[in-house]
Amino acid sequence: MDALQCFLSRLRGLTHPRRDVDALDDELRLHLEEEAERLMADGVPADEAAAAARRSLGSPLAIRTHTRDVWTFPRLEQVARDVGYGWRQITRAKMRSAAAIVSLALAVGACLTTFAVMDALLYRPLPIDDANRLHVMVRESHGADGPPRSFDGVEYPLFLRMRAAMDGATLLGVSYASRTDISYGGDQDLEKACVQYVSGDLFTRFGLRPANGRLLTSDDDRVEGAHPLAVISEGYWTRRFERDPAVLGRRLRVGATTFEIVGVVAEPFTGTEPGVSVDVLLPAVMHPSVRELGSTWMRLLAVVRGGVSADRVRDQLQAQLTTYQHDREPTFTGIPEAWRQRLLTERVRLDPAPAGVSTLQERYRSGLAAIAVLVGLVLLVACANVGNLMIARTATRSRELALRMSLGAGRRSVLQLVLAECAWIALIAAALAIVFAAIAGPAVVARVNVADDPARLALHADVRSAAFAFLLTMLVTALFGIAPALVAMRVTPGAALQGGHTPKSYRRLMLGLVMVQVAFCFLVVFVGGLLVATLDRLARQPLGFVPQRLLTVQAVAATLRPVEEWERAAEALGTLPGVDEAAIGDRTLVDGFGWNNFISIDGAPPAEPRAFFRGVGPGYLHTIGVQWRDGRDIRPGEVHTGVAVVNEAFARTFYRGANPVGRVFHLPWRLGTRRAIEIVGLVADTRYRDLREPALPVAFVPFRLFDPASGAVRPRLDAVFLVRTTTPDVQALTSMIRAQVGRAAPPDHVNKGQGTGKKSEGYRQDTRDKTCPSGTRDKRNFEVARNRPRGAGPTRVAGSPAPLMFVLGTCCLFLL
Repeated sequence: MDALQCFLSRLRGLTHPRRDVDALDDELRLHLEEEAERLMADGVPADEAAAAARRSLGSPLAIRTHTRDVWTFPRLEQVARDVGYGWRQITRAKMRSAAAIVSLALAVGACLTTFAVMDALLYRPLPIDDANRLHVMVRESHGADGPPRSFDGVEYPLFLRMRAAMDGATLLGVSYASRTDISYGGDQDLEKACVQYVSGDLFTRFGLRPANGRLLTSDDDRVEGAHPLAVISEGYWTRRFERDPAVLGRRLRVGATTFEIVGVVAEPFTGTEPGVSVDVLLPAVMHPSVRELGSTWMRLLAVVRGGVSADRVRDQLQAQLTTYQHDREPTFTGIPEAWRQRLLTERVRLDPAPAGVSTLQERYRSGLAAIAVLVGLVLLVACANVGNLMIARTATRSRELALRMSLGAGRRSVLQLVLAECAWIALIAAALAIVFAAIAGPAVVARVNVADDPARLALHADVRSAAFAFLLTMLVTALFGIAPALVAMRVTPGAALQGGHTPKSYRRLMLGLVMVQVAFCFLVVFVGGLLVATLDRLARQPLGFVPQRLLTVQAVAATLRPVEEWERAAEALGTLPGVDEAAIGDRTLVDGFGWNNFISIDGAPPAEPRAFFRGVGPGYLHTIGVQWRDGRDIRPGEVHTGVAVVNEAFARTFYRGANPVGRVFHLPWRLGTRRAIEIVGLVADTRYRDLREPALPVAFVPFRLFDPASGAVRPRLDAVFLVRTTTPDVQALTSMIRAQVGRAAPPDHVNKGQGTGKKSEGYRQDTRDKTCPSGTRDKRNFEVARNRPRGAGPTRVAGSPAPLMFVLGTCCLFLL
């Protein structure tokens, strides 16, 4: 109790120093009066008695100083005085302080912005239960035909088998979130939404709660195709429906299936893919490819139970994968023997994924690391700059510091005085940097992906960002404050009070910091210039087609429609005023999607490399502006298993650069059969999926898909129309185009000129090497770059240089 009273008394003395000083002065005066009265009672004159009383009591200043050490916290009091003095020094030299604060704020702001983006994308745990026990299954294959390959996709039948056999973890399946065309009720306009198919028990296992209605359960994910229910995110509920409680029961259409909204999942959960905010979550059993063997459209997440090792779970998954692949071995037709061995010897890897897993992480991890190094260099430059300013200020205050030391101040007190001023500069700069990062962070994130699908990262302030800002402020204070503090401690009272020039040691230190600053500046500008030049060359890569005045329109029908109806719609579009050409296809180029397969050349067994395919209608290549080299275009009535137009990369890859027109290659088909495809045309190279990859060997095959079982052309659910206009104002044609498509081939929904996010049938969608057998399909959506649908400019590279330009802009402002 006495200790607590002592602490409170000291704290009161620290917060109300004047009151304690006045009380002490009153007590000292009382002692003096009592002593003087005692002496005068002994016959001493009044003047002599007062002087004798003062001599016997001692120095009032010494008594006051000693007593305050008992009444308060002397070190804290000294720190408070130094902090106040440091603030007065900053306000006294406003211009110099402003220069130091602004340069430091820019550098710290760049660091805070970079940390916020990296933390939100790579490190921040998902807002779910047991996020630290969340893992993702990765399949690895090794073979003599090339480097190891890995991917994280599984087929739904494999997922069911693994889930039934697992006893050490809870297995959850989630599809790759993708931007998809959806519509509501009788609305004929399509709109984009981020859709993800998930296991029904995901919400319960993650500990999620509804903001409205209910969430999906395992009962909603039992029978394939029998649970047309949907849950939307709270963010989407706010943006799209303005938090209307009547959203429950509304119906939305995805593809040919109508779903009923039964609930809203509460924030902050936005999905399992950082950088992607999921709008609509659907039961996994409602996925269009749920019954397809080899269609790896799902990620497998494992929440390892407490007390169970991840190695044990991995071994269980490995046993199921090996059994599954051997059971499917008879279906591995039309692939090289090396690939067959890869599939049969696949290994399972279980990677920790507390922050979730997404393609954005893989795409931007190395780039963000490079930017982090750049902003770190910028911070060092700023610290060197501010350190130089503080050394110069300390040098001008050498007489003041010498006087303090001559009056009894220790070197520790001088060090504390200088660091207090540095801390003020760092704190003010950190406050400005937080404001800068709050503005710059969302602006940078909004530009790191394609225009119609920007990345969405939660950059809100939390304990992690606050801790990083605090530690960074302390680090910055130490970096630029240590040099002037050392200079202050080396002040000698005699030499400083005598005056004279700045010591040579000061000048050498300042010159050294200037050299460090200039070296770092050159390094930052040089590295940044190389990166900007690389991005500029990438942005200037020829597309191989002309995107100006090219409009793409996606149409989706409620039921399968004959291909002839779609083709008539394309012909009708070509007759509209303001339309130069029109054609039909299954996709556009440079949209992030790819279909590939092994092919056989001159009767040889299928082998690497694989060929890539794109389904096009008559006039498609002319409409997009591809340059012809030889041969003819695809004609009406031709089907995709009969003819193809190939690009020059195809000729170089499979025919050693010879003209392939008239040659025949074979495409593996079902049940071990092969289809002969005649090459009828040769065109120049075009970018296929991504501007960052070289020209791929592409075969443009007819839009018509032949069904060998029925002997007829397959009907289609959707199609993409490409329209070359004669006017830059393509939006004025939108209503006419939609009306014309509706008359010629009445679809249920036609979008407003947006690029498609759907997948056509016939080939495997694939954006990087997979270990799936030929003829299967992978519906993973890697949206690397999209063709700008409005046709009003060139295609923009996905992963724009906005973050890098932000860093370089900060450097330029700092250098100025």
